[in-house]
Amino acid sequence: MSGHSHSHAPSTATGEHRRRLVIAVAITTSVLIAQIVGGLVSGSLSLVADAGHVLADSTGLVIALIATGLAARPATAARTFGLRRVEILAAFANGLLLVAIAVWVLISAIDRWNEPVEISSSLMLAVAVFGALANLASLAIFVLLIPPGLGAAARGRRRPARGHPRGVDLAEVRRHIREIPGVVDVHDLHAWTITSGVPVLSAHVIVDDDCIAGGQTGIVLDRLGECLGADFDIDHCTFELEPEGHRAHEPAHHA
Repeated sequence: MSGHSHSHAPSTATGEHRRRLVIAVAITTSVLIAQIVGGLVSGSLSLVADAGHVLADSTGLVIALIATGLAARPATAARTFGLRRVEILAAFANGLLLVAIAVWVLISAIDRWNEPVEISSSLMLAVAVFGALANLASLAIFVLLIPPGLGAAARGRRRPARGHPRGVDLAEVRRHIREIPGVVDVHDLHAWTITSGVPVLSAHVIVDDDCIAGGQTGIVLDRLGECLGADFDIDHCTFELEPEGHRAHEPAHHA
C-alpha cells in the first residue's frame, strides 16, 4: 500500500518573489549602464570590472525570471516534477558567466599594469556611490521587506541543504512518524530538494496488523501527511505502508 501527500500548487521560492526580481532587474540594469558609461569616460577599470559583476547579477536575475516561468509550467508524463530544476541549471549558467567576466577583468588589469591611464577620480567616486546605494536598495528588497508571514522556517526552505532539505532533521522526522498511532516503525526514509523551496520525502512505514484489519490505513496516511506538512514544512510526501509481516521480505533496512 502506498500513499501520497502534497499541496496542489507547489511553488518554488524564487517564484514567490517574482515581483521583487523585476524591481531588482531594473535597479541593476541602471547601475550597469551607469558603471559602463562612467568607467569608459573616467578611465576606471574598477568601474568597468564592477560593471561586469553587475552584468552577471543582472543576467542571473533575468535567467531567474525566465526559469521561474518555466518552473511554473505543469508537470507532464515525461517530466513528473515539471521544469522546476531549471532554476539550478540557470544558477550554473550564471556561474560560468561570472568566471568568464573574471578572466576578462584579469587580462584587462594586466594590460593596464603595462600601460597605465589617467583616471577621473571624482566621476569614478560618484558612480561608485550610486552603485553602492543601488546595491543597498536591492538588499532591502530581498532581505528587509520579507512579508511577516514568511518566518524563519520559510526562509530555511529556500535553499537546498547538503544532503537533505535545510532544517529537516531525519532523526526528528523518524521520531515524529513513529509517534503516530498505528505506526510500528519506518525505514528507507529519504528527503531531498527538487529545487529551491520544493522539498520532498519518501518512506516505508510499517503499520500494525490491527490498523490494517480495521481499515485505518487511510487515517494513518492523513496523519503522516499532516505531520510532515505542519512540523517540517514538507508538503510533497510519498509513503509506502507495509504490514509487520512484510519485514522478512525486505532487504537490510536503510536509515
